[in-house]
Amino acid sequence: MIVCLQLINTSVTIIYKQEGISPKKQNMEKQNGNKMKGGKRKGAGRPLGTKNRKKISATLPMELVEWLRKQDLSQAKVIEKALNAWRKSRR
Repeated sequence: MIVCLQLINTSVTIIYKQEGISPKKQNMEKQNGNKMKGGKRKGAGRPLGTKNRKKISATLPMELVEWLRKQDLSQAKVIEKALNAWRKSRR
């Protein structure tokens, strides 16, 4: 541990600096009261997606891929609409 004295406006401030820890991280430890080791925190992480969808992979001819990329909707939405229309026509 290194102890430094700092003069600010004629008052003396004692600064304790742990070796190997940056001053910014030291300040964060003081504010948070922990050692910043991560872990589970309320509200942290990626929000849950919908449970009624499943990501799949498909191989398509290049002419269809090029056509999909030109559409205003996302590729997933275009495929979903096309499959729903096809499914309804088969009933």
